[in-house]
Amino acid sequence: MLSRPRALFDRDREWRELSDFATAAGPDNRLAIVLGRRRQGKSMLLRHLVEATGGFYFESAQQSSAQNLADFSVAWARHASSAGTSFESWGRAVEHLASLTTSSAPRVIVIDEVGYLIGSAPELPSLLQRLFTEQAAGGLRVVLCGSAVAQMRRLLSASAPLRGRQHRTIQVDPFDYRTAAAFWGVDGNPDAAFRLHALVGGTPAYRRFTTDGPLPRGDVDSFVIDHLLQPASVLYTEGRSVIAEDDSLQDKSLYWAVLNAVAEGATRRGDIAKALNRADSALHVPIEALVAAALLEKRPDPFNRRATTLVATEPILRTERILLAPERARIERGRPTDVWEDAQPRLSRRVYAPHLEWMAAEWVLSFASSDTVGGDVRSAGTATIATGQNRMRLDMVAVAPDRDDVERVCAVGECKAGAEAVGLAELARLDDVIGRMGVRASSLTKRLLFARSGFTSEVRREARRRADVELVDLRRLYAAS
Repeated sequence: MLSRPRALFDRDREWRELSDFATAAGPDNRLAIVLGRRRQGKSMLLRHLVEATGGFYFESAQQSSAQNLADFSVAWARHASSAGTSFESWGRAVEHLASLTTSSAPRVIVIDEVGYLIGSAPELPSLLQRLFTEQAAGGLRVVLCGSAVAQMRRLLSASAPLRGRQHRTIQVDPFDYRTAAAFWGVDGNPDAAFRLHALVGGTPAYRRFTTDGPLPRGDVDSFVIDHLLQPASVLYTEGRSVIAEDDSLQDKSLYWAVLNAVAEGATRRGDIAKALNRADSALHVPIEALVAAALLEKRPDPFNRRATTLVATEPILRTERILLAPERARIERGRPTDVWEDAQPRLSRRVYAPHLEWMAAEWVLSFASSDTVGGDVRSAGTATIATGQNRMRLDMVAVAPDRDDVERVCAVGECKAGAEAVGLAELARLDDVIGRMGVRASSLTKRLLFARSGFTSEVRREARRRADVELVDLRRLYAAS
């Protein structure tokens, strides 16, 4: 494997995949697709890959096909030390690549932001297909990278020319919440890490836009006032830019309306339809488009696999709706401190509370031990159960298969993001909920209490006495299983 660049933070999996692809032996030409929303560090990864292999890197621009072709010709001439090289068409450029052969290391060719090329030269995927036929040889390792996630996925759709040609598909996502805490230098301050992630998520470029280093003293309040609530800051407009810069989302107002409804707590399609006063069926296309663009994620209801909960994948979209949009007039009059202080009750209810629920499910799925959660969890998230004629929403339910592969409820969780310590009342509610589940639960079902502000001494004593109770504070969410 290629040596890992020191400048990379984390991204071990992505670097290993790229390294294995670039150095794989064999005379055949191979294709890798790299995709992910902007600001995740894809280009930096690929530049490091090219530097490590002596490969060729070209980043297309939002311009005409002729302009991109001219720039490609100049970049290739510089790389190949062949002054005067000029390709008269993309067909000629691909023919030239196809003529390359090597008896030693594979030649790595990276085309970044390929979506701009395809937009102005739609014939390019068909031309590139010729590089990956069974007869093609030369040891090329071609990487196509793009930030329009839906467009990149369409490159591999059923009828697309490159369908089935790729050897790797690598998606570069935001850092998970634990990695993000380490990246910002707040992993020793769980409450700061939690609030910061709830507001701006795990997109690595946001640190470069602001502090360009660890968050000083873990001071989230000063960070928000100095950056997020400052009109001159990139982060101030970032929430709006996430939608605006994705060309695959045409009806911006409709997509914003859906995302705003999700930010307000409407996480089922029917609830979103009600919030927008639209027919349920009318929202299928925009929701699927937002899922394809990696801005919404569908999570199955642990009780009903046919039902899904919609989760916004980018917290800054929720911050835009809950914190920034209602306060732009005051922010732009120079009153960010007042805005931040006044927003605290609203943030506690509408940002921190749902974020703790999301984090609880992430912890159960990715970090908690099977002993803690009562099994090998297959699915976890918010859920709704029927109790008589009413329906009860549960903050976190985890299901695991038994020996006969029948799913059972292995854990039920209650999440509290407020300033009060969690006590016996919340535990009693979990006992009651589990008692209503019937055969889906059992005497082994774990009770998980998640609390931002800790636990009372009474519930701690009870947890020590009962093997079916687990107390999970922020420190445990960030550092233990």
